[in-house]
Amino acid sequence: MEFPCDYTVTTVNQLDAFTAELLQSADVKLFLIEGDLGSGKTTLVQSCCRQLQVIDAVQSPTFALVNEYRTINNQVIYHLDLYRVQTREELLDIGIDEYLYSGHYCFIEWPQIIKDYIAEKYISVYIEHADNNNRQIKLKRYE
Repeated sequence: MEFPCDYTVTTVNQLDAFTAELLQSADVKLFLIEGDLGSGKTTLVQSCCRQLQVIDAVQSPTFALVNEYRTINNQVIYHLDLYRVQTREELLDIGIDEYLYSGHYCFIEWPQIIKDYIAEKYISVYIEHADNNNRQIKLKRYE
């Protein structure tokens, strides 16, 4: 997979094939995921977690802010939702550095508040509604 790139996804099977290729070709474990409400951010994370063989239920961490999942190999995966975070101080209160620099996969929904804070390489994922229930997924790699 080359970066930047655009993909159109219609079905869950197409999404799973896309996330399998994404995870296989990405040399980073940090993904910042943006898109409107209902665009499919959590669905994309669920698909990534299927590819990584997560054994836990993958749900939106909107109220908890952070969900931690385990794979069949006991690897840790972090899933954050920063929609309700208002300040950088709140990020520090949840221990954002622990997640960003853990070396584990980290998927962050609504990452706008931390974009300038990140010193690691990451992949930006932007999802938008297209026609006929299609989703357009745009990827960009940041160094």
